Amino acid sequence: MYSNPGDRILDPFCGTGSCGVASLIYGNTFVGVERDGNLVPASTAWLEDVERTIEEKGPFEVATK
Repeated sequence: MYSNPGDRILDPFCGTGSCGVASLIYGNTFVGVERDGNLVPASTAWLEDVERTIEEKGPFEVATK
């Protein structure tokens, strides 16, 4: 909502990566920082899965109001 396609989004509290996933879906790049190392594998796997899906099937179509 507050960015344009192609922007780089910074999430200093990445958690499981939902902000990063939304960033990729909306055509942005993403930098995430997470202090809890236990969350990093899950967020990395989710982000890689979304990136792979975009590469294979093309960008998501996002509904706008």
